[in-house]
Amino acid sequence: MNMSDTIKQVFSAIDALNQQDPNRIFYKGHDVSKEYLNSIYMTEQLHRYIPDPSVALQIACRAHHICRWQIDRTEYPSGKAGYYQWRKSLYGHHSQIARTILEQCRIDKPLSDQVCDMIAKKNRIEDLETQLLEDVICHVFLLHYAEAFSKKHQEEKVIDILEKTWEKLSNQGKAYISHLAISEAVAALIAKSNLA
Repeated sequence: MNMSDTIKQVFSAIDALNQQDPNRIFYKGHDVSKEYLNSIYMTEQLHRYIPDPSVALQIACRAHHICRWQIDRTEYPSGKAGYYQWRKSLYGHHSQIARTILEQCRIDKPLSDQVCDMIAKKNRIEDLETQLLEDVICHVFLLHYAEAFSKKHQEEKVIDILEKTWEKLSNQGKAYISHLAISEAVAALIAKSNLA
């Protein structure tokens, strides 16, 4: 089996789990699972951003939210500390499920370790591939989720989130923002922030 076939096999396993997400979204005339759609967004944006992404980066992008609905935010205390505790649990959860899939698909351990470390956000500052994953996550948020988020929260909070998103981007990721088809509403909020 060549690497292209291997990626397809891994993607198929990831997609099968994400399609079990009970949270549904109506998209292009179809009812789809939220996390499956997110994984498609991630893959599409990765290939727009990086012309020839590594196998590890492709898999990490597809799996970074795998089975996210299984750990609900309400299981953790309210407030910032509870939020970060929840996020840390999610990183480990996604990474563990991804590792199981990679083992089932007979992916060698070094590649499996690389993918899982990226999903768990280990060494984001030092590791280029992990930072590229973070860039894609931020781009997808700005493209597909920021406007809906802005309608549910006060402007001050939305601007704060946009500024924190900006801080997570690499210089390359920041420069790429001008290529994104961001909605007018999100662009207006960015103009009001310290990013303008």
